[in-house]
Amino acid sequence: MFSIILALVIQHSVAQEAAPTPALPPAVVSASRKVIGVLKEKGTKKRLSGVNIFILPEKLKATTNAKGEFNFDQVAEGDINFVINLAGYKKLEKEVFLKEDIEVTFYVEKVSYQTYETTITDRANRNDVVVKSLGREEFLTMPGANGDPVKAVQNLPGVARTGFSSNIIIQGSAPQDTQYLIDDLSVPLVFHFGGLTSVVMPEEIDSVDYYSAGYGPEYSRAMGGIVGLHTKSPATDRLKGLVFVDTEKSGGLIEGPINDHSSYLVSGRYSYLGIILAAALKGNDQVDLTVAPSFYDVSGIYLNHFTPNDDFKFTTIGSHDELKFVFKQPLKTDPSIRGDFDNETSFMRLIPQWTHKYSDDAQAKVSLGVGKDWFQIDFGSNYFQLATVNADLRADLEEKYSKSWIANYGVDSKFVHTNYGFRLPAMTREGGVSDPISGAATVNATVGRDDVDAGLYFKNTVDLF
Repeated sequence: MFSIILALVIQHSVAQEAAPTPALPPAVVSASRKVIGVLKEKGTKKRLSGVNIFILPEKLKATTNAKGEFNFDQVAEGDINFVINLAGYKKLEKEVFLKEDIEVTFYVEKVSYQTYETTITDRANRNDVVVKSLGREEFLTMPGANGDPVKAVQNLPGVARTGFSSNIIIQGSAPQDTQYLIDDLSVPLVFHFGGLTSVVMPEEIDSVDYYSAGYGPEYSRAMGGIVGLHTKSPATDRLKGLVFVDTEKSGGLIEGPINDHSSYLVSGRYSYLGIILAAALKGNDQVDLTVAPSFYDVSGIYLNHFTPNDDFKFTTIGSHDELKFVFKQPLKTDPSIRGDFDNETSFMRLIPQWTHKYSDDAQAKVSLGVGKDWFQIDFGSNYFQLATVNADLRADLEEKYSKSWIANYGVDSKFVHTNYGFRLPAMTREGGVSDPISGAATVNATVGRDDVDAGLYFKNTVDLF
């Protein structure tokens, strides 16, 4: 009897071990969806770039591109909350129930849309600590600047005005010792004749830099100071433009996208001040004013983000100034001073630039400035003419070795071909005796020459504090 019971117990135990394990219910996996969208400014519909957008509670983040676009590839279905917290704008929170791929457009509202407001900004992290930089909002609203970036620089400490002139005096240095730059390339001047306005429309300028002294080796050609204009990136969201007319000049600007990675800007201005002054002086017995002064300028920008790490920018600038009048009657002091007087100043620049980002800590920039400068004065049968062909090459590699150490390796080369000629009276004879223009002998000359300056520089910036 005992043996039979034991056998049953053993059989029962084996049966329990051999029984199949019941299957577990399948795990519930949330489907993922795709979210794409655009971020714009409320009211102006301006697309905002470089803005972080968060999805909670998943803690996902995306950053808008140059066209204000963003995307999330894998977002779990269900209730999600978009959060956008951008400085200068009201915080935006938007709840959405996600059950399929969606496209959204968000509008963030500025804290203030007032035209006249005070903005306080901290100094940007720059390699050169002596630079003073004014952004577009600063120079457009600065008192006394009349919306002009260069006139705004003239209001800064250490800068003096030279009256009816296109030169700028920095820290007491000679006017010709100031160097003028557009997109880091040298130009002969940044003001039109008489300092009326800068040679580029203010709406085309992103910022203006003012170096008073102690600047780095990349600007070693300047002796007094530096005024540098930086052109903006054309709009990529939509077609924009403006047209204006005032008492001195009129002009216009248009900008907009070409495709999803490139955009353009074209602008031009023409001054009719000479026509107004000529009408005001009509009937003058001594002077017949034909153009005084007259100027025009044209410019264009092409920008292409052809890879995430490569940008190509091509800037063109042309400027022309002219002052012309006629002496109807000879001067009493010298009868030979009569007839036409003509002064023309012009320049043109083509500036291609390529920027490549190797990593977050290394970036290279190569730019070329090619153009021509003209300057001439015609006074009756006498004249002075100067023409130069310029080719500037600048290249800079920036390496960030640590948070406190940045190194720059650069090339700064310049080629200039110069032609000048003149026919001028010799005002003095042997012995230092002065002659009137009417009785002086004339001196004629035509000269051409080539100049090449090549330079390398190496700069280290170390932040010890």
